[in-house]
Amino acid sequence: MREGYSYVHLWTLNVADALKAPTVGKQRTKERKTSVSIRRVVADGSSIVFSATVNPDLIQGVTSDIYLLKLADDSVKKIVDLPGPDNGPRFSPDGKQIVFSSAMGNKVYFASNTRLAIVPVEGGTPKSISDSFDENPGLIEWKTAGIYFVGQHKTASHLFLVDAATSKISRVTAPDNLMAGSFSFTRAGDRMAFVAGSPSSMNEVFVFSCEDLRAAQAHRHE
Repeated sequence: MREGYSYVHLWTLNVADALKAPTVGKQRTKERKTSVSIRRVVADGSSIVFSATVNPDLIQGVTSDIYLLKLADDSVKKIVDLPGPDNGPRFSPDGKQIVFSSAMGNKVYFASNTRLAIVPVEGGTPKSISDSFDENPGLIEWKTAGIYFVGQHKTASHLFLVDAATSKISRVTAPDNLMAGSFSFTRAGDRMAFVAGSPSSMNEVFVFSCEDLRAAQAHRHE
């Protein structure tokens, strides 16, 4: 039972070549002891950070840890190795830190909120930065302004921003009863798109300037 898995590995390819004709690409991870899930590339294209489990069986979700792959030599280093699942890693804008979703070592995590944690790119002791948020934070991206995540407040759903240095959390979107999700940022982090609806209307797609949102947020706190 539970043998003969098809492990998931990382491959890279040249997009220009692939647009002209099918291409095999280059396999980057090969060992049959981890199955890759979420992955992100650092801005300079030198590294990929990813989460992986010991095999693709759903029951092994608890074994998810964070790894760093150096594209120069395909070396892989585990940088987060806590009990319980750690996944969804993203690089900081300067590529020196990583933020990820974590159970923070809690093996009995099923009915608990996840946390957002940061760790240096070379590894170290992870630091939780969302302990004050009494809901489940859904990590989106780390931009210059901070780390964005989505979270629910009763029946509403909002975009939040947490400062990696101070762990201060602020709500970005309004009004209070907003039901928003599927947030997506431009590479520069200056604009975002999301979908939002209401109990009496279907979802629509919205595009906003992040600067306008921050200005409105500052006005609400005056």
